[in-house]
Amino acid sequence: MKSSTSVLAMILLGSLVSGLIAAGLVLWATVQFNLGTQADNTKTYIANAQKTIANFRCPYSDTRHVIMHGKPDAFNEDVHEKPLGLREKLKKYPGLVTNLYGERDFDDLSQDKSLWDYFILPQNITQAMIVIGVDTKHFDYNDIVKIGNFEPRTDSLLNKFEALYANKIKSQGWQVTENLLIGNFAKLTQDDISLLDYLNTSEDDSVLDVFIGDDIAVDFAAVIACTRNTQPKGMSFTDVRPVQEIPQNIIVLSCQMDITKEKCNPYRGDTVCATELPVACIKDSDIQGPPADLTSGIHKYWSQADIALSPPIAGDKFITVDDVHSWCQSNFGSDWRVASYHDGGGDTIAGWRYKPRDKKSDKRIWINIQDQNNANCWSNTYGDSDNNSQKTTSAIENIKND
Repeated sequence: MKSSTSVLAMILLGSLVSGLIAAGLVLWATVQFNLGTQADNTKTYIANAQKTIANFRCPYSDTRHVIMHGKPDAFNEDVHEKPLGLREKLKKYPGLVTNLYGERDFDDLSQDKSLWDYFILPQNITQAMIVIGVDTKHFDYNDIVKIGNFEPRTDSLLNKFEALYANKIKSQGWQVTENLLIGNFAKLTQDDISLLDYLNTSEDDSVLDVFIGDDIAVDFAAVIACTRNTQPKGMSFTDVRPVQEIPQNIIVLSCQMDITKEKCNPYRGDTVCATELPVACIKDSDIQGPPADLTSGIHKYWSQADIALSPPIAGDKFITVDDVHSWCQSNFGSDWRVASYHDGGGDTIAGWRYKPRDKKSDKRIWINIQDQNNANCWSNTYGDSDNNSQKTTSAIENIKND
C-alpha cells in the first residue's frame, strides 16, 4: 500500500511540475511576444517620425531647415533630453507662468507636468511644419498644446495658436497620426490669420514658443521650415582634368566630375550671383571629333564645339540669357553663345579648348540651364520683344562701362 501511495504521489508531483513548466513556458512566450510587439511598435513609431520629417519637402529654389529638440527615440527614459524651457523674456509676465506642477523634460512619462520650449526660426519662411512626438495614455480634456509667440502684443493679432488635445485638436488644423502631433503652419489659423503669416510679420528672426501640458508626455519636437533665398544663386561647372590624361586642346567642364569640388546645383544654383566667374562660351565647330584616343568616358559628353572661358564677371550683371550670349559674342565673335547644361548631353560638356595654351581654370564657371529658371542668375526669357532687346543692349553697355 505504501508503495502504491508513493507511486501516486510521484505521478501527482510529476503532473504538478509539468503543469508549472508548461505555465512557465506560456508566460515566457507571452512576455517574449509582448516584448517583440513592443519592439516592433517602437521601430514603427521611430520610422514614422523620421518619414514624416523627411517627406516635408521644399521647392528647389528654397533652403530647407530642420530644427530638432529632443530625439525621436520612443521615450527612452535612460536619457532625458532637456527642452530650452521658458524664454527669459517671458518670465516677467506672471500670467504666462501657469506651470503649477513642475517642468517636464523630453521622454518624461510622469503626470501633472508641463513642457516649455521655444524655437528661433529664420526669416522669409515660405512654408513650415511642426512635428511633436507624444504619448497620450493619460491625457485629459484639459490637456493643451500652445505654440506661437507668447509675448503680449498691442495689435489685434493673437499671440498663440492652441488646441485642446482631447476633443478639439483635429478641428483646429492639427493632425494626429501614430503618436505624432503635426501642425502645418499654413493650416493653423486663428482669427483668419495663419501661423505662417503671423510669424512673417516679425522683422527679426521669428520666435515660436511651445507649451504642452499637463499629462501629455513628449518624445521630441521638430520644426521643418523652407526659406526663400535672399541671395540669388546661379549654376556653375568646374574645369576638370579627368584621371585619364587627355590632350591639352580638349576641355572638360562638369557639374560633379571633380570630386575635390562641390557639385553644381541644377535646380536652385550653387554660387551667389554677385560672385565674379568666367562664363563658358561655346561655338559649333567644323573640326571632326572627338579624337579617337579619348577615353570612352569623355566621348559621351562630346559637344562637337569650341569652348572658351570669358573674363570673370558677376552673374547678376545679366538680365536675360540674351545678355549672356551678347557677352560671349563681345569677347569671342558673333557665332558664340553661353554654354548650356545639356550641350554635352547633361552634367558634363567636352569640346575643343578655344585657346589650347590656356591654363585650366581654378574658378567655377557660369553655365546656363534652359529648363530651370531658378538655377540661373538671369532669366531664360529670350529677347523677342523690343523691350527685351532694349534691356539687353542696356545691360551689355553697363557691363562694358564697368
